[in-house]
Amino acid sequence: MRDYVVSIVKQTIHEFLQQDRSNRAEQILVLLPEESSIYDMQHLNQLAATYNLTLAVTNEDFQPDENVPVINVARVAENERKLLVNEFDLLYVPTISHGFLAKLSLLIDDTKPIWLTLHMLLEGKPVILGQDQIIRKRSSLFFPKPSIEKKVQNYMKQLMGDGVTFCSQNKVAAKISSVLAKEKNRRPLVLAKHIEELVRDGEKEVTIPAQSIVTPMAKDAARELGMAIKKETKK
Repeated sequence: MRDYVVSIVKQTIHEFLQQDRSNRAEQILVLLPEESSIYDMQHLNQLAATYNLTLAVTNEDFQPDENVPVINVARVAENERKLLVNEFDLLYVPTISHGFLAKLSLLIDDTKPIWLTLHMLLEGKPVILGQDQIIRKRSSLFFPKPSIEKKVQNYMKQLMGDGVTFCSQNKVAAKISSVLAKEKNRRPLVLAKHIEELVRDGEKEVTIPAQSIVTPMAKDAARELGMAIKKETKK
């Protein structure tokens, strides 16, 4: 019976990845790590009323809202993970633990949620992490642990340098809007070193976003090395 359920889950993931999203609005993946068990479904439903949300969970017992699609990332095959990353424009993790914060900062991708978050960053996708559970509460100001607090601040600072945005839940709707607006105006820059790296990896063709800027040296490198550069067509 369990094998049957697993096969159904895998088929659902496969069908999700095969959907045509050429004319879609921005897609937001909301990651709910199992180690952070406090979720405000009302908060998520409010976001779903404004944005196209998909929940990524690892808990087999998670009971989803019927209005929000769900993917169990624990069931995503290794060869489908990158496809999953490419399908979304932004990753939002409403609640993280101190362990999640530390592992992500130290690039320890030994869990699916950390792997997914890290690879969203590696693909240049914006990542927003909820800070409500890791920022010191006002009641704890009288019992400070300076060394621990400093570690948390250092981890956060390092991740912000890597492009991560931290935000409280009550401000995240506006933050998502501003981050997506900024992403729309961003133009990828293709350099000669990018072409050379692709050639070393055995690639002969690369497709880049339509708004990309290809430097003259990159064009020369592509011509000399036999690399075809194609721009995505806007539909």
